[in-house]
Amino acid sequence: MLTFVCVLKTKNKIITQSRYKFKKKDVFLLKKYIKQHYTKDFNFYCLTDIEKISGIDTIPLTNDYSEFWSKIELFKHDLGKTVYLDLDCIILKNIDWLDDLEFDENTIHVSYQTLYNKKWLNSSFMIWMNSKKNLVNEFNYKEIIKNNYYVYGGTLPNSKEIPDKSYRIGDQAYIQDSLEKHNYNIKYIDNQLVNFYKFTTIEQRKELNILFFTGFPKLNHCVFSNEHKTFILNKNKFKGWTKRKELSILFQVEYIDENFINHLILRMLEHPIRNLKDLLNFKIKIYELLLEDYCNNSDMLIMHKDNYLNIIENCKKQLNN
Repeated sequence: MLTFVCVLKTKNKIITQSRYKFKKKDVFLLKKYIKQHYTKDFNFYCLTDIEKISGIDTIPLTNDYSEFWSKIELFKHDLGKTVYLDLDCIILKNIDWLDDLEFDENTIHVSYQTLYNKKWLNSSFMIWMNSKKNLVNEFNYKEIIKNNYYVYGGTLPNSKEIPDKSYRIGDQAYIQDSLEKHNYNIKYIDNQLVNFYKFTTIEQRKELNILFFTGFPKLNHCVFSNEHKTFILNKNKFKGWTKRKELSILFQVEYIDENFINHLILRMLEHPIRNLKDLLNFKIKIYELLLEDYCNNSDMLIMHKDNYLNIIENCKKQLNN
């Protein structure tokens, strides 16, 4: 029998840049998704600092690790065949195939993200057998925070990147390093089954079994589109966003909704647009920046390159007319 687990840490000394803080309702929603899309009996536990969640079997978090570092406590428990899911996921299709994965003491299955043409472990979705206490026993939270190991998600003051650690941050970087150190067999789950909103196109999302909203945007920034048959960004959710977040979101508008793009660009301008020429020049500048910053960094983002080039070309044509 599979055991599904999640982590809900509500009391945090250090707050990350994410605006969304998970709540008890997210735990209930995850359990509901599992019931809908897994046809067999299963156990479900939430590791949490909340004393009791009615209707949910809980396991107390025993260390005051902040936010994602609490995931490390997952590996000290002997729960048999264990499936961990972040609370920012939606299960879209049947997941009975989880039973067919290889389960043994030396193997762990994980989701991944591809950045800089390298495959990095992502801790949003992990599957393993029994405890992995060496990951816990060797974990020194105070030392990691003190020295900014793994960059701590880039959220600590004066944080400096460690060479060759770019995008390998926080708990997932520690977990990957520890697993490799102890010669665990890391198997990556097919990203056509499990993937992340910000690394997929609309067509790819239609085929996924599990969709994660790791990082930004979150599920509450998106809406299910009957037209596209999947989740897309909801422009009505952008109130109060910083310019940095709005810039980062542009590269995810893969369906090229011109009204949506113009909406974001207008909100990012520090001065009113005086004429069409101003708007076109600004769009060229933004898309050239996106090409420079994003398209060379990720295999899954390179797919947007042609769209950006087409937008730049169309803007230049309008300027020349």
